[in-house]
Amino acid sequence: MRKEKILCTFPWYYTISGGYCVTIRVEMKMREPIDGDALRKAVDTTMSRYPYLGKRLKSSLFRYYLVENREPVAVIETDGPVTLGGREANGHQFAFSYWGNSIYLNQTHGIFDGRGSYPFTSTFLHYYCLYRYGEDIDVPNMNLAGTPINPAEYADPYRYPFPKSVAPLRNPDRLKCALKLERMGLVTPSQMHYCRIKINEAELMKLCKSSDASPNTALSVLVCRAVRKLHPDVKSPVVPSIFCDPRPALKSKLSHHSLAGPFCLSYDNRMDKMEFSAQNTIFRGKLMVLSDDGIMLRKQCCMRRVYKSLSLLPLLCLKKLAGRIGRWLSFRTCTFFISYARNSSFGECDRHLDVYSPLQYIQGSGLTLEISTVDECFMVTWLQEWKEKVYLEAFLRECDSVGLGYELIDDGLMVTDRYVLE
Repeated sequence: MRKEKILCTFPWYYTISGGYCVTIRVEMKMREPIDGDALRKAVDTTMSRYPYLGKRLKSSLFRYYLVENREPVAVIETDGPVTLGGREANGHQFAFSYWGNSIYLNQTHGIFDGRGSYPFTSTFLHYYCLYRYGEDIDVPNMNLAGTPINPAEYADPYRYPFPKSVAPLRNPDRLKCALKLERMGLVTPSQMHYCRIKINEAELMKLCKSSDASPNTALSVLVCRAVRKLHPDVKSPVVPSIFCDPRPALKSKLSHHSLAGPFCLSYDNRMDKMEFSAQNTIFRGKLMVLSDDGIMLRKQCCMRRVYKSLSLLPLLCLKKLAGRIGRWLSFRTCTFFISYARNSSFGECDRHLDVYSPLQYIQGSGLTLEISTVDECFMVTWLQEWKEKVYLEAFLRECDSVGLGYELIDDGLMVTDRYVLE
């Protein structure tokens, strides 16, 4: 059995330890109750087009590696957590569960990131609508069963030469240590809680147009303003870490691998008295520089060198230690994470979807905003590792201050999937 080495997904797999794993639980809430038989058929048909996603994680004294897994992807009727990697998930890195009107795609971050999962999810929703409603719906980015598989879909881009680029621009921010919300005395660390906030797409885009913003920068700036008003005397900058997709720069648009990497922007006390539009102009300019192909490729080259070097560590325990240190360093340099999966609409299938909401679980991350779009609405999923709503309420006050309407959909304790290595 061929052993697939782990390279581009090093930080996601080598942080697996003691049952902990970075997971994403994507809820697809439909307008009608879920048909378990249609769901089972849709998963099986979808997997016939994506057989390369059937992977089991194995370990040796020296490393983790992936092997082919031909067991069926699990479909479980439950609204509780799913244990990935083990018997419940048939050894897979993802599994489907369902309850009431909701379908959950429970996955490790190693198998997918947001962009990498869309072709698979689009294909699945096409077949679910076909078997559930008898509708042959055209969903963007779907790949139907029987269509050819492009090797670029499963190739690890870190194992091939990177594209050449022009001399990169200079990174606009050199960050050392960011303001950490859990240390400011207003919250008590606990299990992950969530709140879903629905914003009309046309209304947010109108605000962006009038304020020189993008959805990424507008929402980032609103969170930063909220934090600064709660802590006006703190000198440490508020630092959003924005996940950006390097696929265009790497010429790897089809890759399913988890490639999204964070870029940090700094909001300090010099920006406090600026108008909202000026704050957005600064953030948008910084983000444009950071997403330049040259900087993106330079960052990816650096990451590839680091992962290759860490892969040479002689023992699995040392690789896992390196993974944990890397995670700690990434948390130290930011205040919160923000992930925006652009153009996440599923076309005609949107009429059957009430909610499409990724709930990412990264233990120790503090605050994360997951942003998705379905049926002409933005869904902001606010994820926090504390019970208190002080920062959420401050953020909503900032939305009010710029005239951005919103609707609170639901909130509660987040269901976090587990992981076992068999």
